[in-house]
Amino acid sequence: MKIKIITEPYCGWCSKPVSDNYRKCVDCNIQHPLIKIHAAGIYLLKDKKDPASENYCRIYPLNRQIWLLKGSLLGAYKAADNLGECIGYLIGCSYQYLKDFSLIVAAPPSDPNRGFNQAALLAQNISKRISIPFSDELYKKRITPPQRLTPSEQKEENVRDKYGCKRRIDGERVLIIDDICTTRNTCCVD
Repeated sequence: MKIKIITEPYCGWCSKPVSDNYRKCVDCNIQHPLIKIHAAGIYLLKDKKDPASENYCRIYPLNRQIWLLKGSLLGAYKAADNLGECIGYLIGCSYQYLKDFSLIVAAPPSDPNRGFNQAALLAQNISKRISIPFSDELYKKRITPPQRLTPSEQKEENVRDKYGCKRRIDGERVLIIDDICTTRNTCCVD
């Protein structure tokens, strides 16, 4: 699968595209993330009010794969394989230092009604491709509304103190895989 990856210039902390001569995006300039984030490409949200958003699938193959990843389990397996191949390649070519991590974990699912964790499917696929063990360590302490349905001013509060880890992983370099990163709130919780 071919996707258009983010090329320079991009934010040194979250990989979002930026204008020439800028090292950080507006978001990272306002609130510096606690962890480094790498984005592989740009994902455009599907908007039911905007019928033209359906065209994003044809223009941006990454969107089609993310939508498949969030759809049925069968589609999610295929999308995890396609995206895992792209991310494995990207790590091998551009982010080789990510191979120095000792463990891969997946962000917990945001939608309990989906029945599977699409980030875990992706993380397992990446794990096989870059030979770093995957472990299902993160979980949600209690159900919260999906971030996509939460007003932006409430997103950080929606996830604060809502995640846990099944065991202590002190001293390990942990690579956290998620399917999309919009506000970074789920990445930067304690």
